[in-house]
Amino acid sequence: MHNRYVVYLRNALGERIAQPLLKFRSIHWVRRLNGVGLCDVVFNWSDYNPDWYAKDRMVELYRYLGSTIELVQIYFIRALEDRTVDTAGVSDRVITWRCLDLNYLLERRIIDAPAGTAGAVKTGCADDVIYEYVDENLGNSAVVARRYTSLLNLTLQGNNSAGATVKHAANYGRLLHVCQQVADKSAQAGTKVRFNIYPTTSNTYVFDVRAYPWGVDRSVGASGQVNVMARTRGLRNIAYSEDATSEVTYAYVGGSGREGDRVVREMEADALGDSPFNRNEAFYPYTNTADTDILDDHARAKLWENKARVNLTAELVDQPGTRYGVDWEIGDVVSVNYRERVFDVEVYAVEGEWDARDEIITARLRYAEQ
Repeated sequence: MHNRYVVYLRNALGERIAQPLLKFRSIHWVRRLNGVGLCDVVFNWSDYNPDWYAKDRMVELYRYLGSTIELVQIYFIRALEDRTVDTAGVSDRVITWRCLDLNYLLERRIIDAPAGTAGAVKTGCADDVIYEYVDENLGNSAVVARRYTSLLNLTLQGNNSAGATVKHAANYGRLLHVCQQVADKSAQAGTKVRFNIYPTTSNTYVFDVRAYPWGVDRSVGASGQVNVMARTRGLRNIAYSEDATSEVTYAYVGGSGREGDRVVREMEADALGDSPFNRNEAFYPYTNTADTDILDDHARAKLWENKARVNLTAELVDQPGTRYGVDWEIGDVVSVNYRERVFDVEVYAVEGEWDARDEIITARLRYAEQ
């Protein structure tokens, strides 16, 4: 098949520094919500120019979809491997770039605020809280040396009061992990949120936080959209389970203080009444605070973490009716018919692999009730 992908190379200022790179051996890329995606670009040594590589140069990855070409994602080059394999007297030398996507910007920052300060402790809708942490640590509210909004053409969105109300303390935590924790708290309170940094053009970028779903609800029964129904033949690596072996339905959380003066909060899960025997208790220490709101959040998180789960994960095969970029995109909700039951599942990640012979596109699916 013809070369399905085109790569442009940019310097740290976003300026293109080479003609389109077309002679590469293979590409493997991943896009992911609420996490960091990756891209491996592999070259034959005979097609490679050592001057191309520098840390934090940006890989601009394009993919042909029919006769049109679309921007997949922007990735930072973070590692290089130069390997020679000798087989039957023939040497095969290949160069591999390991690249990380724009969400890696969140991994590069911490919450630069002492415990108990307004920069560390925040209360509000989850998307607003995430927005504030990001703005104060890499946006226009950060000191100049920490701003990505000035280094890159990056704008921040998502301050829309769409998530559940949460309270979070995050002094000196890594920004990506803190955003993930706040998103988890919102899910535990009943409203999932998704965040992502993505390109709108080759040199303009947006950080956004949205209430679930990130994309389009294409599940069976959703109105106004083309529905996607995947049956078993269109799926692979299906895993289904129901598991209550580690379920906790009654949580005790011990805050700061000693013995009788210690603050202890209790919380029960809705599933406690599922059977007469289903009061499953656990104690969790959380000794760095006596704030009852934070302790209640911790209890809620532990009940969520240890609840009984119905899990369905699968990979959606890219084929007529379920084409990436045509029938679905990352963050969409689609329906899966499995075990004589219809599950509404989220496309939480997309993975692509290409070499000179073939392209494989895979949607990573997760049951939407998780």
